[in-house]
Formats: sequence, C-alpha cells, structure tokens
Amino acid sequence: MKSVDFFSGAGGLTCGLQMAGFESILGSDIHPVYAETFAKNNPKTHVITDDIRELSEHDILELTGLKPGELDLISGGPPCQGFSINAPIRTLDDQRNHLFKEYLRIADILHPKPDEPEQNRVERTASCLGDAGNFECSADLHSPKYSRSCG
Repeated sequence: MKSVDFFSGAGGLTCGLQMAGFESILGSDIHPVYAETFAKNNPKTHVITDDIRELSEHDILELTGLKPGELDLISGGPPCQGFSINAPIRTLDDQRNHLFKEYLRIADILHPKPDEPEQNRVERTASCLGDAGNFECSADLHSPKYSRSCG
C-alpha cells in the first residue's frame, strides 16, 4: 500500500504507517531541517521542501508517479499553531491556518482509493482546531466527499 505524507516533519506518522504496512513514496515539509531528518529516516522516499501552495496538479502527480485513484493513503499534520490554545497569540490572521485547504486540494488531486465503495476518505486529526478554527474550516471539512475521522 502506497502513502504520501504532507507536513511530515521528521516522519513520526510515516514511521507508524510503515509499521502498519504502508510504503511511503513522498514526504513533504517546508522546513529543511525536518525534511533532512525525514530523508535520513526514509532513504527510499522522495522528499521535498516546496511550499505546497506552489505545487500544481502536474507537479503532484509527477512527484508521486501516480495517477488519480492509485494512492492508498494521504496523511499529514497541517499546522495548527494559530488555533491552538497553547499558542502565545491565537489569531485567524495566521497564514498557517489556511494550509489545511492545500492538504484537501492535494487529496482531491491524488484521490486516494476509497476505503468504502461510495466514499473517498481523508484521515485527519482535528484535535487542535478550537473555536477559531471551527468557523474557518467547517464548510471545507464537512463536504460530503470526506468522511469525518477525528482522533
């Protein structure tokens, strides 16, 4: 089973997915130091530090070597500092708050294989989306094309 990991950091989620039988084909983190660690931990995985907002549909399909519908799982942890109750400044103006939309855009492009016959499912953890985040992402995450799975 093939997986990709966006906002991958050093690769903790990817490590767990590999233990569960997934083959990581792409890791992405905009921070070079995290991407370097990811690359050292996953030498067979293609790693990029591109800003995902700049990746076109063609770029994404070329980087993965897949056609839409061939991917088994997209994973990732979009930043939530602007929503977190632990953030020193909690604001809707934090540009990172909108990166989850890019994650959903990429999921739409890759169109992971459905785990249910009629439904394409994108796993995500929304635990750090507080009151501020709920208003912003509600419409996007409640789209009928995604099932809801929060940890």
